[in-house]
Amino acid sequence: MADAGPSAPRPRPTLCGVRHAWRTLRYGQLRSSSVATILLVVAIVAGACSGSTLEEIGQSQDPAAATTTAPTVAPNPVGAAASDAASDQPEPTPPSEPQPAPTPADPVPTAVEPAVRVPENTGPVIATNWVARTAMDADSVELVWSPVEQAEAYRVYRQLTRDADYDAVVRGDLRGADLVYEGIDLAWTDAEVPTGEFLTYVLVAQVVDGRQTEPRWTEALTVNDTEPPSAITGLVAESTPEGVLLTWNPVTDNVEFAAYSVSLVELGERRYLGGGASEAQTSFLDTDTSAGTRLYEVVASDFHDNQSTAATIEITRQAG
Repeated sequence: MADAGPSAPRPRPTLCGVRHAWRTLRYGQLRSSSVATILLVVAIVAGACSGSTLEEIGQSQDPAAATTTAPTVAPNPVGAAASDAASDQPEPTPPSEPQPAPTPADPVPTAVEPAVRVPENTGPVIATNWVARTAMDADSVELVWSPVEQAEAYRVYRQLTRDADYDAVVRGDLRGADLVYEGIDLAWTDAEVPTGEFLTYVLVAQVVDGRQTEPRWTEALTVNDTEPPSAITGLVAESTPEGVLLTWNPVTDNVEFAAYSVSLVELGERRYLGGGASEAQTSFLDTDTSAGTRLYEVVASDFHDNQSTAATIEITRQAG
């Protein structure tokens, strides 16, 4: 606010009148039942502020006059100054109405990057030992594994998947697992399984010089399931600078989804390109940027190797 400049000098109150009014109030010389006395105190304070003497104030408080004429109170310079100061203050901002708490926005779903085509083999494939389950149901699990040169025995360990410590398995620490098979066969059926459980099977081969191969493992689910996942729908192919991008709708499965498989169909033969191990992994990028017409096939499978109806799509990619 701009400075309005010096104001006119204000009269100083008579000090003796103020002191007398204070003593009058302090020592109980007023009585609430006496209207004249109350008016006298008001006049004393007003006179003290206006510079009037006590005698002048007393003369104006004649009881007879008080019954007909109300006392005239001189303006209070101090009060006027306070009013002026108050009028110079900015208008107070009225409090704003309370606003409702903001509604949290819906979480933005995390985009799933498309699976990428498996690179072609450019050199000799180095074979390693492996183990896999073939068939499984609520009563049994069938396992097969690859031969290991100079193996004296194969040992198969089993434990509940929820209890499996894969870091310990990688280190060869199998103290939390049960030895369920030991022999020289390359296949075995576990006919004494707990029903309705995920099971982890670990294979270790014992060779002639006392060494053991690195552990290999596979999983099984001991339930009966012959129903495949729902069919692939909404398959779309798009040519991009990075290659051919395939997208489709997610599938559902009654027990346990396993994976999507994307294949390139050439002369009636299917060549596996890759896929995804999650229902949400519904896109795939073929990084081959060459020109030509291609036929793709996408299929979904569940944990019991039941496969959905395949979906196919053809696309022609232009050169450049």
